[in-house]
Amino acid sequence: MNKEIIIIVGKTGSGKSFLFNKFIEKGFIGSVKYTTRPIRKFEVDGVSYNFTNLEKFNEMVANNDFFVYESFKVSPKDKDDEIWYYGILKSDFNDCGVFIMTPGEVAKLNKSIRDKSYIVYLDIPRDIRENRLNRRNDVNDNIKRRMDSDDKDFEYFIDYDLSVIDPDFTMEDIYEQLKKES
Repeated sequence: MNKEIIIIVGKTGSGKSFLFNKFIEKGFIGSVKYTTRPIRKFEVDGVSYNFTNLEKFNEMVANNDFFVYESFKVSPKDKDDEIWYYGILKSDFNDCGVFIMTPGEVAKLNKSIRDKSYIVYLDIPRDIRENRLNRRNDVNDNIKRRMDSDDKDFEYFIDYDLSVIDPDFTMEDIYEQLKKES
């Protein structure tokens, strides 16, 4: 492959973590984002995300540790509006080959990183993604809010190299396409 970095982009429930883990199984090194949001029952600290508190996250921002970071306003049940932060370390662009990003993060890539990246957009239909989220029983955030927010975030997203619309995609299909095109 000519591309050094694989970036996976997709809406909630599209299979980003599934594909990310398949690349890890193939021997790629994955970037694990930092976040201030609560851990979900199926997640593992340091594997799914690096979970941290707001004070530590702000310290990392002040130290200029992040290549990019974003915030998302949420309204979990029985809580006031809350903001969750996510960040990707600068050092990961030297050390890692697979990333999960949002359209906003992709838009912040500089030309040299974008030129060596292959972006896979998992464009899976909403009804399938919603069923997946309901099966997860993910209760620390509102599924409808997340899906509506994704629709807005992805409305004008066109900066990708491969669009995957088959909800039953396999790693082999994507990897073969990636090898062909890069």
